[in-house]
Amino acid sequence: MNQYIEVSHSGLRCYADSYIISDDDFLFYISLFGRPALIKAITATILTGKNVYVSGQMVVKASSGTETFTQNLGGGLVHKVILSSEYFKGSDARIVIGKDRQRAFQFLDSVVSTPLKKDWADWLWGKVFEPEPLKGFGSIDGQSLKEAWLIRLTKTIDEIDELVLDGLRSQQIN
Repeated sequence: MNQYIEVSHSGLRCYADSYIISDDDFLFYISLFGRPALIKAITATILTGKNVYVSGQMVVKASSGTETFTQNLGGGLVHKVILSSEYFKGSDARIVIGKDRQRAFQFLDSVVSTPLKKDWADWLWGKVFEPEPLKGFGSIDGQSLKEAWLIRLTKTIDEIDELVLDGLRSQQIN
């Protein structure tokens, strides 16, 4: 299996060791490395919303809430991470790796007023979220990105509160 894939635009090339892309070619996250001038040019292309090719697939980056982190690796190489931070710490949608129901639970618990129990994570996954599968490559913090999901709240906070109360009343959860 390849550990790196090519990222290109107008004849410029660098490499990525991980990424997360939606089915409609929106780039949520990418970890680039290469020569400083090439990384700077590819990053500028991504941040201005122009298309780049990731492993031969055209992707676009259209989010306004983008963060970048840069590290000089020495030997004339730079590592840069570009991510749409609103999808990693936002209040309406989040990216989770795998079907990480505990992470989805933490997200939900941070936005609703009703006290929630961690034991309810599996029950809440299908009732509250609309999971969208994403295309991923590589890993983040040792977690493979092959199964990445964008989860969105499908209900208002009041609806979630009522859902939890109904679940308690009907003893679906306790």
